Amino acid sequence: MAPIRRNGKGWQALIRKQEYVGPKAKTFRSKAQAQLLANAVESSLQKPAQSNQTPLQIFKESIDLFIDGPLQEHRSGHNEQYPLRAMANSWIGGVPLSELSIRHFALWRDERLLQVKPNTIIRELRILRVLLDWAKDEQGCLLKSNPAHFLHSLLAH
Repeated sequence: MAPIRRNGKGWQALIRKQEYVGPKAKTFRSKAQAQLLANAVESSLQKPAQSNQTPLQIFKESIDLFIDGPLQEHRSGHNEQYPLRAMANSWIGGVPLSELSIRHFALWRDERLLQVKPNTIIRELRILRVLLDWAKDEQGCLLKSNPAHFLHSLLAH
């Protein structure tokens, strides 16, 4: 809990966390505002495993959360939604994240090559790499590594 103290100008929130990069003290007009900053900083420093969120279990869940979250901020996010939704509704969407491997993506790639050109798959893999990194780092998914990172060398087949 960050200490809140009375300052000559108002109320001051002191942040004393090593992981925190930012101002170490900030002064507010009210004690409630200082408390809001302290709570926001402390909750942002919590790891997903410590927070109240449960880690995502299946690939479809992570795709849906990514579409509703970070993808909205991408410049061409509306173009990237269609292939992600199609993937979420296919067989690969039901694969548990803890079991997701390069074999799943290789099978998906081979099926997808029958429908689209290789450059489309390269573009979709780029989105998947970002999605799985986000799910692992920010959502606390049970991925040991990102299997989509290893597939780029297999596109020549």
